[in-house]
Amino acid sequence: MEKNYFFILYCYAGGGTEKVFCHTANSILKNNPDAKIYLYVCQGFDKKYFVPENVTVVDSFPALKKIYKSSCNREVINFSGFRPTSSAAFKLAGFKMISWIHCNPFSMTVSKSWPLNFFLLKHSKKVICVCKEQMEILQKKFGFKNNVQVIYNPVNFPAILEKSNEEIPLKDKYFLMCARMDFDSKDFFSVIDAYSKLPANLQNEYKLVFLGDGPDRPKVEEYISSKSVKDKIILTGFDSNPYRWMKNASCGILSSKTEGFSLFPIEAFACGLPMIITNYKTGAIELSDNNKNCFIVNVGDSDQMSQMMQTMVTDSDTIKNFKNNFTQFIKNFGTENFNNQIITLFNDGDKNE
Repeated sequence: MEKNYFFILYCYAGGGTEKVFCHTANSILKNNPDAKIYLYVCQGFDKKYFVPENVTVVDSFPALKKIYKSSCNREVINFSGFRPTSSAAFKLAGFKMISWIHCNPFSMTVSKSWPLNFFLLKHSKKVICVCKEQMEILQKKFGFKNNVQVIYNPVNFPAILEKSNEEIPLKDKYFLMCARMDFDSKDFFSVIDAYSKLPANLQNEYKLVFLGDGPDRPKVEEYISSKSVKDKIILTGFDSNPYRWMKNASCGILSSKTEGFSLFPIEAFACGLPMIITNYKTGAIELSDNNKNCFIVNVGDSDQMSQMMQTMVTDSDTIKNFKNNFTQFIKNFGTENFNNQIITLFNDGDKNE
């Protein structure tokens, strides 16, 4: 039976949220090939980033509303959580919407509209979190009730492993940070400082690679240019296949101030890459499995990060233990489990109409 799905995202700029949207759309279509999926982006839509073939991109909210009113058997998904998407989704479907949270809930309280967004989300028929810490914050700190559940972000392991075999245009050993260059959530300066503090012999042996693009790239470039190690730091820009970089790196780094959960470490683990992550909210402790999967350092602590970077490339026993642990851990994030949860989610939504 044909069903119409209306996804509303805050922006579309190549981040983890967009990846999860693509997985969600493909899961829906796998279960129901006759489904119609519409995508409306509130803020900025960079068309260089992939959108599934059977998804119809709608350019304006009035156009989306017109399609919505003319359709039946429909579902509205507020996919960017505590953003203007909440209000847009409410205007389209009232409280009969599913909301996805991809960020630390506390990070959105700085917005002037956050009380309204929280109110709308709290009264959604279902709120999806991407980690347990998110769900606990919503329930204990913001009074969300039983309409909250966790669905981990999915990772297509066979596809990642296949793509990871492609060659990269670099022969040197390197540390890798893969992230959108946006200072709202990421801390690039601490990574640069940490690398600058490594012993000279390690700087000569290992480069530092930043994979990604974004609005704050000029500021990152300017900061790098002020460092004596500027010739050893490489900015690749956006790469549609980051997995080849993950497979060939010696150590991955996720230096975040705030996250929903983050796909990068899970994808890195799939490529066999040991990680250093900052103790961001939400999900760092959960992702590390209480420090069994990777090193955790304090946000902004470049001295601690530099020490861990040195350990990662000199202590083979630590690396071996991490790999043994995260190989088992990532089995929770397979696409089959995600697909089953998506089918259940939308089937339950039909029963609740």
